[in-house]
Amino acid sequence: MLQRSVDVLKEGLLIFLLFSAVFLFYLFLTRRRISWLVGSTIVTLLAVLTRVVWVMFIPVFIFWILFLKKKPFDVNLYRRLGYIVVILALCSTVVIPLMINVKAVTGQWDITKKGVTARSLIESILFDKKVVTGEVERGPLKLIGKIIKVYHPVVFLFLLAGLIARRATPRDFFKEMFLFSFIFGYLIIIGLMMWSTQRYLFFPILLSYVWAGAGAVEIQEKVMRRVHLSPQRAALGLFILIFVVFLPVLLKPQRVDKLGRKAIGLWIKDQEIGRPLILTDAQRVAYYAEGDLLTIDKWNYERNISEARAKGIQYIVVRQKNSDKNYPHLMELVKKDFSLQKVPVFTEKDQEEYLIFKSRY
Repeated sequence: MLQRSVDVLKEGLLIFLLFSAVFLFYLFLTRRRISWLVGSTIVTLLAVLTRVVWVMFIPVFIFWILFLKKKPFDVNLYRRLGYIVVILALCSTVVIPLMINVKAVTGQWDITKKGVTARSLIESILFDKKVVTGEVERGPLKLIGKIIKVYHPVVFLFLLAGLIARRATPRDFFKEMFLFSFIFGYLIIIGLMMWSTQRYLFFPILLSYVWAGAGAVEIQEKVMRRVHLSPQRAALGLFILIFVVFLPVLLKPQRVDKLGRKAIGLWIKDQEIGRPLILTDAQRVAYYAEGDLLTIDKWNYERNISEARAKGIQYIVVRQKNSDKNYPHLMELVKKDFSLQKVPVFTEKDQEEYLIFKSRY
C-alpha cells in the first residue's frame, strides 16, 4: 500500500477502528452487556484521536440507547441514562485532557490548522456567514455531487437497485436502520461543515455497500428469470463482471498526483545525515524525509518563515499551485538564506509540483 499510495498512514487504522466501533455497539444493543458498550466507546475515542470528526459516533450511540425499543434492549429510562453516563464519563477522560493540552500548546480551545474557530463555524451554519478560510463549500447539491463522484458507476447502480427494488433478499429493518444511522449522522455533520473531501465520504460509502450487495443480488435474480441461468452460473457471471470492472481500479495507484511528496521526501532524506527540519504545507514530505515538521500556514506564512529561520530550518517545501496567491512574498523572504532546488519527481499527468528551497548554511 505504501508503494501505491501516499495516504495510508491513517486510513487503514481509521477504517478498522470505525468498523470495530459499529460492530461492538451492535453487539451491545443485541446482547446488552456493558463490556460491549465500554469497548465500542473506547474504540470510537481512539478513532476520534485519529481524526476528530468521528466524534459524531457518540450522538448516534446516545440516540439508540434512548429510543431503541427492541428485545433484549427493552430497559427502563434509569438504566438507559446509566448507559449514557458511562459513555460521557469515558469521553471526558479522553476529551478533557486533550483539550487542556491543546489550550496549553496553541493558546486556544480550537483544534484547527486553517483558522476556523468554533464561533465562526457556528455563525456559518446559523447565519450563513462565510468562514474565514474561504475554502468551505456548503449546500446539499455539492454534497450529493461529491458522493456520486466518489462512487464507482457500477457500485452506484447496484446501490440504486438495492434501495429501490428489494424482493430477492429479505429485509431486516433494525439492522439496516442501524447502519443507516451512522451514514445519516455523519452526512449531517459534514453537510453542515462541508469539509467533505472525497476521503471523508469513504466510510459512509463503505457502510452503504450492504445495499449495493442487495442490489447485485436483485440484478442477479432478474438475469436468472430472463436468461434462464442456473443460480451457480448467474453468481459466477456476476462475480466475473465485478472482477473485470474493478480490476483496473485495484491495479491503479491511488492519489498518484501526490506521489511527488514521497519523491521529494526521499530526496531530502538522501541529502541529510540527521533529521532535517522542514517547513512545508505538504506534511507527507517530512514523513518520508524522516525529518521534523513545521507546518506553514498561508495566513501567517511570513511569521512561520521567521520562526523557522530562528530554529535552523533546512528546507522549505510548498506546493507550486497558487503559490503566488497563497505566499505572495515568499521569494523575497527566502532568497537571501535559501536556494531554489531542482528535484527529480514524477512527471505523470496531473502531478502536483512543488517549490523546494534548501538552506545555504
